[in-house]
Amino acid sequence: IPHDLIIEIVSRLPTKSVARCRCVSKLWSSLLICNPSTGQSVILPKMKSRKRTVDGIMCFDVRSETFRFVRVMEPFIRAVHPRATLINYNGKLASVMSTQSYNYIDEKSIGFVMYVVQDLEKQKWSKHNYELTHLREYGVAMLLFAGVTVAGEIVLLPKYPSSPFYVFYCSLERKSIRRVEIQGMGGFKQVYTFVNHVEDVKLMQTF
Repeated sequence: IPHDLIIEIVSRLPTKSVARCRCVSKLWSSLLICNPSTGQSVILPKMKSRKRTVDGIMCFDVRSETFRFVRVMEPFIRAVHPRATLINYNGKLASVMSTQSYNYIDEKSIGFVMYVVQDLEKQKWSKHNYELTHLREYGVAMLLFAGVTVAGEIVLLPKYPSSPFYVFYCSLERKSIRRVEIQGMGGFKQVYTFVNHVEDVKLMQTF
């Protein structure tokens, strides 16, 4: 079969079928996975490895473009739980989580915890507890952590849109919560929030 015809046939197949076609022959395998510029192909070995969970933070230096892994030790391992939310709090890396459900706040949550990195190399963290007694008055079923504003307020929003739709701003310094209604969100099934988003709403000239 000509190479062009093989490629034409394979291009019409789903991904799983293409993977099976690699077993037909070495020729088919080289046609399906190869370097287009050189025509060379390499069969990757099957790696057997055991999954490990390492508690730490992967850092990326934008100046040197290098990665660095910093391991987090007790008693701050909870700060890097997979369901915790990493935020930028006053220019420092922080981790927030519910006292009950980690990545969201429900009616059973009595508050949330925030860990702020003071010195990552020396494993210095500060822990802050925040009670949500006032939040229960609004009858919210489930809230997610959306981020932090420039003013240092932690933003919480409902997981499921409702009418009216409210966004909550929690100030750790003032120990207060303010609620802001966002209109026109009742018709959506899911809402994505971007904190501190700035958009130029001026009319642009069309060409």
